Amino acid sequence: MEFAVIAFAVSTIAAAGCLGLLLGYYASQAKAPALTEEPNKFHFESEAPSMQLKNATASLSAAREENDNLTKRVADLTRHYLDQTDRMREVKQQRDEAQMYSRKLESEVARLRESASQFSPKVAAQATQLAGSRKLAE
Repeated sequence: MEFAVIAFAVSTIAAAGCLGLLLGYYASQAKAPALTEEPNKFHFESEAPSMQLKNATASLSAAREENDNLTKRVADLTRHYLDQTDRMREVKQQRDEAQMYSRKLESEVARLRESASQFSPKVAAQATQLAGSRKLAE
């Protein structure tokens, strides 16, 4: 009888094992579509950050290019400003020189007027004398 009990126990354990294997196989088949969908889900989920990274990289490249263009523009404007500043200094220097020359000429004209005003009475007196001497000579 012991043999029968042992045989029954072994056959029961073998049947339980087979039943477990069958249930596991069918359960894995039922989950198989879900498992194939999950990798696709992970693929799509990882594709979104990848696209965001590509977009961010493109935006960064565009921003760097715009920064380079603006840097060149600032350099050009700075050069233009310095050129204009140099021109303004030259014009101011020319204006100052012209004003000094004008003042010199004004002082020369004033000196000549003063000389003329000093000579006018003398010339008038000499003219009167000359006219008087001509009348006497006639």
